[in-house]
Amino acid sequence: MGIQFSDSVRRCCVGMIFLVFITTGCQSDVEALDVINISNTPGRSEFPAIAADSRGYFYVVWEERAPNGILDIYISERPLGGDWTDPEYILEPLTPQRQPEVVVDNENTLHVVGQYSNPQGGGEVLYTRKPLNGDWTIPEIIRMYGAAARPDLAVDNGGNIHIVWVELVGPWPVFYAKKAHNGSWSTPVQISTDDAFPWSSPEIVVDLQGYAHVVWTASTQEPSSLNWMTYTTNAQGDTWSSPTVVALDSALGIGSPTIAVDNERTIHVAWSQNRNISYTFKFTDTQWNAPTSVCSNSTVSEWPCLVTDNAGVLHLVWSEVISELYYATKDTGSDWSEPDVYQVTLYSMKMALSTNTLGIVFSTHSETDTLLENYEIFFVEVPKK
Repeated sequence: MGIQFSDSVRRCCVGMIFLVFITTGCQSDVEALDVINISNTPGRSEFPAIAADSRGYFYVVWEERAPNGILDIYISERPLGGDWTDPEYILEPLTPQRQPEVVVDNENTLHVVGQYSNPQGGGEVLYTRKPLNGDWTIPEIIRMYGAAARPDLAVDNGGNIHIVWVELVGPWPVFYAKKAHNGSWSTPVQISTDDAFPWSSPEIVVDLQGYAHVVWTASTQEPSSLNWMTYTTNAQGDTWSSPTVVALDSALGIGSPTIAVDNERTIHVAWSQNRNISYTFKFTDTQWNAPTSVCSNSTVSEWPCLVTDNAGVLHLVWSEVISELYYATKDTGSDWSEPDVYQVTLYSMKMALSTNTLGIVFSTHSETDTLLENYEIFFVEVPKK
């Protein structure tokens, strides 16, 4: 199984210039946001993830490094119109647990994956869930080579769990496993090729039919300035497609891919490239469209997060020069809206869409931390367009 280049990429290639950008203006008035510290712990709080349920609750999980060095996964939740609960750990902190991700299913059950270090020091994927008004289940461990990292998960309408992760051995292969609703885990299958190293964490979404769609960035094993974004899916009868190159860059400029799929099974991808935010889409059985630029500024655009709502509207947020949050939407058949701009200093972030708002979490040091050591988890809320 080798890497394939999509027709849209071929059409855009001219020498070593791989993208033709259609730019839009990005000038808007700047608004202020209330920033809430939801961790506020003596340890180092990093790598947050966020989800929202059908009641309007937000849930945030993160990696917590206690002053004694123990790593654990913490959680806090906020009911609609309420306050954030005090942070608490999900599992007993007996061995290191880190890099969590969280999703909520149709029954408002929480599902969490993370990296778990076994007693021998190897990395494995940890999974647990919590039914509404229930307790966290005994953690399940998905084992491969003992070098698991960067897990991500999605849940389909049937309650099936889909997980992807990287094994830090050899060419750092990307693996996928599925847990049937109230069933067991499938045997992990490698969905990447052996001729490329993944740069970013794999990102996974599932469509209404329960098929998975995955993107990540990669580069050659040999020293090179070339990197690309890769896509694969099991939408063809549960058989994984050969990884397809969606976008290329000759200066290692592609990063932070984010993926969404709407109710019509259109796949949407956004990513950062050469200081801008790029976007493309495809229908299930077609080639990728030529990438376009969502917003072109003279500043640095980073860390896009993309979701779609039940009406098929895309919601995209990203950071400009670290100190501004941009938010744009796109309806079916329309162009991207002029972005709303908010004044907030943030770093790598995650987003969840609730009924009327977007919840965004990120990690940075507190204002009183002069040594830049005590990172906290912060939350901001943006009105939904």
